[in-house]
Amino acid sequence: MELADKLNILKAASEGLLYPSESDEPFKVFCWPRETGQTAQDAVRIHGGAGEPVESVPVDGFFAALTDSDEADRFAELRTALEQVVPDFVDLRAGRINVSVFLIGTATDKWLGLQTVSVET
Repeated sequence: MELADKLNILKAASEGLLYPSESDEPFKVFCWPRETGQTAQDAVRIHGGAGEPVESVPVDGFFAALTDSDEADRFAELRTALEQVVPDFVDLRAGRINVSVFLIGTATDKWLGLQTVSVET
């Protein structure tokens, strides 16, 4: 599958979908260069503008929290799209209060995924 196809799948799956928190933020598709030996945490620190420590959290926890939302079916479709496009994706978080959330994985020589914000006070 071509990179453009992968980007289009993620855009279609996330279009109009808001991550429920105190501010209900949209998802943004990103595609960053990947250097040899670079980890997903490194990529978030470099490209994601995350000045805070980056922590990994279980992907299942991210989606489990969304099963009771009004958009539960769309979030299930979003997970399926991520698994299709970047099967090795992880959930990384950076910050406090305005938490940057990255669902990030590899696509050949790129980091690919979705980013949103969770406001947690």
